[in-house]
Amino acid sequence: MAPDTGWDVVIDDELSVCAGRVPYWCPGVEASLHRPDALGPSLRAIALPAVEAEWWWRAHAAADPWSPDGAVDRAAHERIARALRDGDAVLVLRAGARADSIPQVESAPLLSELLASATDLVATAPAAPEPPPSAPTPTTTNELQTFELEVLSHAGTPVANAFAELDVAGEGVRGLLTDNSGLARLELPVDPSTGMLTIPDVGVPMLPPELLAPTVTGAVRWLGEPLQVPLGTRTTVQLPPRAFRARLAGMLFEISKSFLLPDALRGIRQVKSFYDRFPTLQVLVVGHTDTSGTPDYNLPLSQERAAAVAAYLQDDVDHWLAWYGAGKPSEKRWGIREDKWMLSHLVDDEGGAFWTEPVDDVAWDEATKAAIARFQAWANASRGAGLDVDGVSGPATRRVLVGEYMKEDGTTLPAGVEIATHGCGEHHPAVETGDDVALADNRRVEVFMFEGEIVPPVPASEPHGGCHEYPLWNEQVVEHIDVRDDPMDLVRARWEV
Repeated sequence: MAPDTGWDVVIDDELSVCAGRVPYWCPGVEASLHRPDALGPSLRAIALPAVEAEWWWRAHAAADPWSPDGAVDRAAHERIARALRDGDAVLVLRAGARADSIPQVESAPLLSELLASATDLVATAPAAPEPPPSAPTPTTTNELQTFELEVLSHAGTPVANAFAELDVAGEGVRGLLTDNSGLARLELPVDPSTGMLTIPDVGVPMLPPELLAPTVTGAVRWLGEPLQVPLGTRTTVQLPPRAFRARLAGMLFEISKSFLLPDALRGIRQVKSFYDRFPTLQVLVVGHTDTSGTPDYNLPLSQERAAAVAAYLQDDVDHWLAWYGAGKPSEKRWGIREDKWMLSHLVDDEGGAFWTEPVDDVAWDEATKAAIARFQAWANASRGAGLDVDGVSGPATRRVLVGEYMKEDGTTLPAGVEIATHGCGEHHPAVETGDDVALADNRRVEVFMFEGEIVPPVPASEPHGGCHEYPLWNEQVVEHIDVRDDPMDLVRARWEV
């Protein structure tokens, strides 16, 4: 039974902290009964005798012998002194300490007297067991390794301002932002050797696996899941295919015609502006019709409309002039009506339109001849066209007229841009309807712009029931604009960078 000395006494064979309080004696633990600056480092602790050689009594004060203001707690010192005097406690010195180095405690005469005879007490104290060997201290190093990230588009070109996160054990998550060459670098400790890389702002389209395989040698494809990457070297990540889409709907064409009406030109300007942001993209123009005709009639019509828009984007005058030919079906053939649409849009040097009346099919009335003559005279004076001013819209006049119509500011893609075309007919409508329903939203043209090659490739023709490629093209779209004939109706959407 432990003596009642006013101490909180605990038997502890684990030699650990008890009840959250630091023990005043414990082999291998630097702790003392009194503050080290008061009694010096030689006095290690006060301990009760061992019950057995393997067990030690451990004591820690119920109240600190030093009061909060630093004054000596005389009563506590006297209790310690009585414990030492009566043999209920022993004084244990730190290994190698000299007994005569223990300072006197003038505030507690009895304790000082006992401390003076500490040599005898130490001689009777059980030997403290050797502390267990400590684990080797990890060596620190200032060596660093460089992790380099290269981000490429589906086309294999560098992607600037691509944000990525690298999770490294012991370092946490580090952010990277690529420069104009598609590169980003981090200095990291030499350990560990791998990290987990994510590119959180880039989604992955639902495409067949074969379309998501890397196309750059040595690159890994970002598929939306963290990538385990080696550190200390370069990792090249290729982003999945991305596309941008501009949709033109509304009064783009008249019934059965592929002539692009003046109201559609605002949408063409938006397409050009869209392309200017991504000038290396591959362009695909897709035409659609509503269900007001038969499927067999609508399919070629949608292809013709897509080709007419592509020609306009490239200032291909000859493609348009071919629609004035006698070999075209009568309901599709262009004539004086298309001339008047263009004359109503073009203006002279004073800003006046050449044709100001409602557009019709009348060719030989005086008003029509006067409008054509005014255009011919203006073209000669302003463009050096060399036309006969006869009021007749012949081949030479129409070449100049179509050329001026195509020169609308901001509607021409750069020279050399290849444009693919495809017609979906009445398949893949924007709005589902029944048969024989005329709906402007479905009479539309969509301009897709792809990074790299068009994936999947454009089919040779639209099969019955619709092609499987069109949904996959849309799956890759990360930003789109919808342009209608209403000048105030521009819808822009961006759902991913």
